[in-house]
Amino acid sequence: MSLIQFGWLRSYPARRIGQAAITLFGVATFNFWLFRMLPGNPLRVIAREGRLSMEAVESLKIQFGLDGSIWSQYLRYLTKIFRFDTGISFRTRSPVADSIVPALNNTLILVGFSIILIFAIGLAIGITAGWRRGTRTDSVLTLTALTLWSLPTFWVGMILVLVFSIQFGVLPVAGIRSVAGIYSGPFDEAADILRHLILPGVTIALVSVGQIALVMRNSLAEVMDEDYMLAARSRGLRPRVVLWRHGVRNAFLPTFTLMALTLGMLMVGTIQTEAVFSWPGLGLLMFKAVGDRDFPILEASFFVIAVVVVLGTLVADLFYSRLDPRIRST
Repeated sequence: MSLIQFGWLRSYPARRIGQAAITLFGVATFNFWLFRMLPGNPLRVIAREGRLSMEAVESLKIQFGLDGSIWSQYLRYLTKIFRFDTGISFRTRSPVADSIVPALNNTLILVGFSIILIFAIGLAIGITAGWRRGTRTDSVLTLTALTLWSLPTFWVGMILVLVFSIQFGVLPVAGIRSVAGIYSGPFDEAADILRHLILPGVTIALVSVGQIALVMRNSLAEVMDEDYMLAARSRGLRPRVVLWRHGVRNAFLPTFTLMALTLGMLMVGTIQTEAVFSWPGLGLLMFKAVGDRDFPILEASFFVIAVVVVLGTLVADLFYSRLDPRIRST
């Protein structure tokens, strides 16, 4: 190995990639042992019948990878999970990927819609509060952000259903499409999905927007007293130019890092929201799999979420190191 290659291995990106790989290995290990601590026998779910011969039980164990010692199952699981071989679902008897892929797509739709709302509203609140720090506007917006951040997700979801679905009847209660919906074209189907997307997306956004708003507000408030901000004002620049060209641009770095972390947190946080609104994503799939003791579904879903979280954090760190060279020297 050349000195250049060895030097790259010691660089900040290489260290972060190595840390990400170690994290995924730890998550995979925790994933395996966690779900096997759940009470109940998965063979009952597989068999769907209590009376089976010993030969039938052994055959089911071999078919679904439950044979041998727990350590041999663990090694077999590691080999499969890092080859993205997700196995067979205990409940549906079909490949886990057939359930994971459409559920992941639905979750990404929900998370993507929520992120647009979170950052549009959160940045607006944070920039306004930071620019008007110490005023009544700052106090009201900061208190609003703290209040929203403290609200439980499932409670917000139920309140929105009560108001907009039951009381006024303007938005659907649950699901991703109308049960008896007949579409004349793709735009009609997209409009129907959007109507079902509003309540769960707004639920996630309301409980997550406070964090973005507070970080942006505090970052902007800190840079307001920097020398370059005072110099910009002394040159007679318009307040809007000072705010956006000098203030927001320099205060945005911490918020940028939080964006990628928020993606990971939303992937985990959708479990409650999808359960409340019966949104057919990974969260609802995992919620049902816990009751069914469907280990392959749980392991695959948990690992997919972990991969998204770790990759999002890795990308944020690498981009942040490019924007702020001081990070690479640590």
